Amino acid sequence: MDLSLREYGYPNLTVPITVNIGTLTTSASRTPMAPMAQFGAFISAYLSGPKASEAGAALEATLSAEPFSTYSRHLISQVIQEVADESAASLASELLSKIQTKLGIQPDTEVKNDLSNFVQESLGAFYKAGDERVNRVIQEAMEKGDELVEKYRIEQELVPKFAQIGLYDLVVLCDDSGSMASEKRIQGLKDAVLRFHEIATAVNSEGSLTLRCFDNPNLTGLDNITSRETLSQKLDEIQFNTGLSVPTPLMEKILKPLAYKAQNRQLESPTIIVVITDGGAAPEEATTLANNIEVFKASLRENHYTGPAVSIIICRVGTDPAADTFLGQLEQNVSIQDTLICCKDDLSARMVRYGDDGGRYTGELAKLLTDALSLQSK
Repeated sequence: MDLSLREYGYPNLTVPITVNIGTLTTSASRTPMAPMAQFGAFISAYLSGPKASEAGAALEATLSAEPFSTYSRHLISQVIQEVADESAASLASELLSKIQTKLGIQPDTEVKNDLSNFVQESLGAFYKAGDERVNRVIQEAMEKGDELVEKYRIEQELVPKFAQIGLYDLVVLCDDSGSMASEKRIQGLKDAVLRFHEIATAVNSEGSLTLRCFDNPNLTGLDNITSRETLSQKLDEIQFNTGLSVPTPLMEKILKPLAYKAQNRQLESPTIIVVITDGGAAPEEATTLANNIEVFKASLRENHYTGPAVSIIICRVGTDPAADTFLGQLEQNVSIQDTLICCKDDLSARMVRYGDDGGRYTGELAKLLTDALSLQSK
């Protein structure tokens, strides 16, 4: 890889430096100074090459024209060496940082700093310095960063945002209406819920997912499910035969309980709410849902839970045209645009389209969650 130094703020240096990126160490083997030492070696090799020799000869010729004593020339040589060492170290440090950014290399310290800053700026109502969950998520994010990039096909710079999800409780509300039996909606819903669980535990080994249904009152054991096997079993127990739509179950089963905790200063963790539905709802139900979300937001503000304390995502399964209208109405409501994201893509179709490349699909769902968290961080 050839780097033009003009690009990096050195207008007077026009000779390209060739860097063998393949020799940069991976996070599994690197020590804090290993990349810097290697880059320093590249710089040193360059300085001992023919171009640098030509520059040295020119400098020697200039000094020879002056009446310096042997001792003075020795001192000059020492000064040149010191300046060269300092310049090489400074250049290596600055260029390495810019190379990391250009290549998407995310140093561990940057992951840690990004997460720490996010907690301090956005989640101060929930976490204080030294919080056990925060420390665990930071540590796991630093250890698993390269694994996340490879497994979920995400960009390296998204690792800190991916890790933010580990700081949130995840609640998924499932549409269990009879219309879900059409197409592959049920299969798409179950598949997506399991992927969301995988995301919730990717950088938080103690993470979990709480499951809710529009109806199905007899289902139990749905809170804080840590095991994928248990979650899969609970999904198989859902009876898809109700006639409810999104507004009432979202308000009664999730928003009201969260608002009650907020009013009593018992809301211990920020929350991401994911609703998975086929979206068949009357136009007035979009208005009802938006009003419910506004009331909920006001309750959070009154109790000093600000920033991205609670984010809501509505995901679609199936191709019901009524879903386009319903989700479109919600998207156009400016009063809830800082809290709600609508995913109009059919998750069932995505599941089929990605086939064996499930990691990429899971990565896209993770990106959807991070987009929701960014709404109130802008």
